[in-house]
Amino acid sequence: MACCKGLALIVALCAGAADGDVVLSEVMYDPTGPESHDEYVEVVNTSDREKVDLTGWCVGDGYELDLLRDTGSGMVLDPGQRGLILDSSYFGQSATYDSVGTGQAGRTGQAGRTGQAGRTGALMLTIDDGAFGRGGWSNSSRESVVLCDAHGIAVGSFSYDPAGKPGLSWEKVDLLGGDATDNWSLSVVAGGTPGAANSVSTGIISNGLEILIAPDPFSEEVEIGFQLPSASALVNVWIYDVEGQRVRRLLNGAPTAARVTVQWRGEDDTGQDLPGGMYIVVVEASVDGRVLRSRKVIVRQLKEH
Repeated sequence: MACCKGLALIVALCAGAADGDVVLSEVMYDPTGPESHDEYVEVVNTSDREKVDLTGWCVGDGYELDLLRDTGSGMVLDPGQRGLILDSSYFGQSATYDSVGTGQAGRTGQAGRTGQAGRTGALMLTIDDGAFGRGGWSNSSRESVVLCDAHGIAVGSFSYDPAGKPGLSWEKVDLLGGDATDNWSLSVVAGGTPGAANSVSTGIISNGLEILIAPDPFSEEVEIGFQLPSASALVNVWIYDVEGQRVRRLLNGAPTAARVTVQWRGEDDTGQDLPGGMYIVVVEASVDGRVLRSRKVIVRQLKEH
């Protein structure tokens, strides 16, 4: 049963804000698995000290909101913890996300506002309906995702246009940066990052890791430099296209010094020249037991002949 219906009502709810420490983080709208079971919405408690009881909260689209339900672990989202909201039809029909509620996956990556991590493992939740909103998340037309607290006030509202290939989720870039469209991007990881730090998020960019790119845009060759906060590290430098496909491994678990520069001539791993357009540079470094990660968008602008 939906907890409330009607576009006019949802617009009215958007006027206020409460329990603002819980934010929308990720929306899987077109999964590669069963579409009627594997869609999800992820939320994060960005507070470093306050728990939030999600009893009475709703999520849905511009036509219908569905009440969140307990799956056996309660309704309280700890500081820094992620909550993964699944279709009620998921249970007994799919096992794609069964491991998400265990291990270290529940931490925000930026670990709340002051670096204090919450309880490990995502809080698994469901809804009191067989599909999100009126008929599940759209993969063919513009869709709105709305999160309302127990007072009926919208604390998050994100609208997306379907893009990319199946299996890429919409992820929030800056967890504390609001729900404007330019603060969301398609994941660079197939299957999204349910229960884990967003692949595009500034929340997983650690202090001391900076990517410098020149020239940008580039045509024939680009220089990718980065500075690490330690004298040595194991580093990945990977290039993704805008559809989330990893096209080039410039460094793959390579030992490096603190200051490194690598060149990319716009080719893929097979040596084939790639077309012009936007690409995503991802740098991941294992430094002193920590994993630092940063990303930067670059543009290849081919010369006209």
